[in-house]
Amino acid sequence: YGGGAKTTFMNTTGITLGPDDEVLVTGYYGGTPTVGATTLPTPSGSFDGYIVRLNAGGAISWATAITTTEEVRTLDVGVDPSGNVHVSGHFSGRATFGSTVLASSKDPKKLKSTDAFLTKLNSKGAFLWARQAGGDHNDAGVALTVDAAGDVYLGGDFMQAATFSGKTLTARGAAGTMERDIFVARYSSSGDLRWVTQVGRAGADTLKDLARDKAGNVIFLANAELGGGEVKEGSAQVGMIDPSGSLRWMSWTGRAGGPWVPGSASAMTLSLDNCTGHIYAMGGLRNTVYFWPQDVTGISRTYNSGHWIWKLDQAWPCRLRPPCHTATIKGDRCLTTVLKEGSACTDGAQSGVCVSGRCCTGCLGDGPWPLCLAGDGVSQCGQGGDRCSKCGGGCAEYCSAGKCKV
Repeated sequence: YGGGAKTTFMNTTGITLGPDDEVLVTGYYGGTPTVGATTLPTPSGSFDGYIVRLNAGGAISWATAITTTEEVRTLDVGVDPSGNVHVSGHFSGRATFGSTVLASSKDPKKLKSTDAFLTKLNSKGAFLWARQAGGDHNDAGVALTVDAAGDVYLGGDFMQAATFSGKTLTARGAAGTMERDIFVARYSSSGDLRWVTQVGRAGADTLKDLARDKAGNVIFLANAELGGGEVKEGSAQVGMIDPSGSLRWMSWTGRAGGPWVPGSASAMTLSLDNCTGHIYAMGGLRNTVYFWPQDVTGISRTYNSGHWIWKLDQAWPCRLRPPCHTATIKGDRCLTTVLKEGSACTDGAQSGVCVSGRCCTGCLGDGPWPLCLAGDGVSQCGQGGDRCSKCGGGCAEYCSAGKCKV
């Protein structure tokens, strides 16, 4: 589908199957494409978003657009059991969702900034509601999933600070920096915010994918930028948030020999096996990457560059009982909880405090950006000024003799 002049293009970013085997496709476009019998409006700015429904036989049922004065990128699409369509992405300027018009936040330096959005359409393609979230910088709604009751789980990332229906989150990191954290928000079928959960450390955390298991837990896959100054290495992380919005566990890639040893992993996509509960994540790597906690014996995967597929068992916290997690077995279920930020913890012979599910035990590095290390001596918990300001979540902690002290 799609067509028009040579200047017309259509990029597809999301596809899903509906309850009647219909296919929903979303993306963004430029020019004036024709989709079936519908000609989409020419964007006023860079490009606009589109949603297309095809029936089980492949015929186009309808096509519609999200227009803006600047830019819209739709990134994911989902369908509830009634056939209602949900779309997420980000926009700048004034975006129109049927009869609803939303205006993005403005960067203090007058630069273009984007807000995340979530919108719902009925099975005929009419917009029912639209919600936005964000702040003065670039924020995005990257992925979504819908449950049987029609509640929508939106995942994305934000820079510095973002507001979700009156609730404001602040990224963890030094004030005024371009730090990013990820978020997962749950909305009711009518668009009311039920909760929003933030996950991240100092550095740039960006969400890549989202899914729900049969128990209603949200599994997320994200990238985390590690290191400060000239060192910017990557880590992939997988985590679980329960139906009430509580972070239950986190697992991530790391590096041997400390944070300055080259090695990088990037996350790409996620899938669940709801029969076994296993989680499958995929991404890319270079040099040596460890997969925690599966590589507890220190086995590495060493390549110049390549891809990885990571299989996780949701019951691993009950077997390994990692620091900053409580884990109990109830029947055939592993019930886990991540301890509160700043809770006391021990990792081996070292004591520390909990930060985003890791036991932060000390700092490494000189100068104004010491790195706060977890007890494994590899994973970084945070960074900030000449203090480990995120090592325990307080402003009185500082880096002294390789330890975070008060």
